[in-house]
Formats: sequence, C-alpha cells, structure tokens
Amino acid sequence: MAPMERPTKFTSSFASTDGTSGLPATGARGSIRSVASLALRRPRVLGTTAGLLVFTFAAFGMLAVHNFASNAIESAVRRSLQGVAIAAARSVPVEAHALIHTATDEGSPAYQQAIAPLEELQRTLPDIRYVYTFRQTADGIEFVVDPTTEPASVSRPDDHTPPGTFYKPTDAAMIAAIQREAATVSSEVYTDRWGSFVSGYAPVFAANGSVECFVGIDMDAATYQAHQRAIDAATGVGTAIAALCSTIVAYATYRWAASRRAEEVLMVATREEAVRTSRAKSE
Repeated sequence: MAPMERPTKFTSSFASTDGTSGLPATGARGSIRSVASLALRRPRVLGTTAGLLVFTFAAFGMLAVHNFASNAIESAVRRSLQGVAIAAARSVPVEAHALIHTATDEGSPAYQQAIAPLEELQRTLPDIRYVYTFRQTADGIEFVVDPTTEPASVSRPDDHTPPGTFYKPTDAAMIAAIQREAATVSSEVYTDRWGSFVSGYAPVFAANGSVECFVGIDMDAATYQAHQRAIDAATGVGTAIAALCSTIVAYATYRWAASRRAEEVLMVATREEAVRTSRAKSE
C-alpha cells in the first residue's frame, strides 16, 4: 500500500473550504466584509458615493435621450419642409407660371393665378416664413412669384420680391435642387439678406418633362431653433429631477449607514460591558 501523501504547507494554503484548489473562499468573503465594514464606518462617504452614482447614470441617460430627441426633431422638421415644398410644387399652375418673367407681369391674370395656391399655403402654415418660386436663367437665379406683402422689420429690406429679381444663393440645397432637378432641404441654417433660415425646395415640371421653376419654403432659424430649445428645456427638467433623486438617495443611504454604524457601536459597547461584568464576577 502506497504511503499517503502528506499535504505540504504550499498546497494547504491554496485549498479552499469546499475541497477544490485555488484561492481561499473565506479570503474573498472576508475582503467583501471588510469593504462593507469600512463603508459603514463612513456614512457620509457612502451616502455621497451612492448619490453621485445615481446622478451619473441618470445624467448619461438624459444625455442619450436628449441627443436622440434632438436628432429626431431635426429630421422631422427637415422632412416636413421637403414635403411641404413638394406639395406646393404640385399646386403651381405651370402654364400660367410660364407667362411670368418681369415685374410688369405682377398684375397679370397669370400672376394672380400662380400666386393663389402659394398665398393659401402661407396662410395655413404659420411656421413657414416665405413661400416663393424661382427659376434658373442664363443670367442666374431669379424670383418669379412671391405672395409676401407685409413689410419686414426696419433692419431688413422689403420682404416682397417682384418677378425677375435676381438672387445669389447662399444655401447649398438650393443649388443642389437646380442641379439634380429634385427636392432638397437645407443641411444647416444659412443666412442671406432676409435673415437666417432652413429651407426646402422642389421642382415644378412642365407637361413635356422640363423644369418650369422651383418652389422654395423658408422657415425662420428662430422657429427651427425653438423646437430644439423645447428639447433642451425638457432635458434641463429631467436633470433637475435626477439631481433631486440623487440627493434623496444620498441622504437615505447616509441615514441607513449611520444607523447601522450606531448599532455596531452599541453592540461593541454592550459586548465589552458584558466582558467586564463577567471578569468582575470571576474575580
């Protein structure tokens, strides 16, 4: 019979309580208890840490929601502008519009016929600042129909532009619409002599398939940014609520840890008193 192998000091030190080799199981549990005990001895630190963790997670969550909502609002506004431009383009009477070229045509029956659907659109959509048509000519881009009649503020020129007024575009989407002969929308806020805008554009096709003109739909940058500010305001409220909740969690954790610490101190004091009493009786 082979002699039994005596456990060495090395192997014994790595034997766990359940008979498997590895680090002592009691060591890990002891470390956890030590950390918990240390945390309970510092209630303020524990409460502050808990509150900060709650606020950090909530803040990151609010940031993610804000970015998602902001992108969704931006995309929705741009899609809406493009959709309105396409709908407006379909309402333009092509044959009447083709007869309009100079300011002298502004009082003609053709002009009145072409302007009617754009006036109706401008009345029914308060978020839209300007609705107009323009065409590409050999000399450049010129406005054709513009239903705007009310004057702008003193700091800007008259809003209304008569037929044949040339325009130098500052929005890349307008140029893209002309080049592609397709509906486009501004990728960012742009500024021209009338102000800052986000715009949608759509072509108006003649019966033979050629482009007669384009419709432009302008939304004031202030209106566009107001949608974004609504998201910012909601995020601010959410952050304030998160801060309040984290403060409540911090205070509740502090009170709980302080109570546990007081219980431990009382237990230790009671145990020490019992030991002293026992020693006194034995003497």
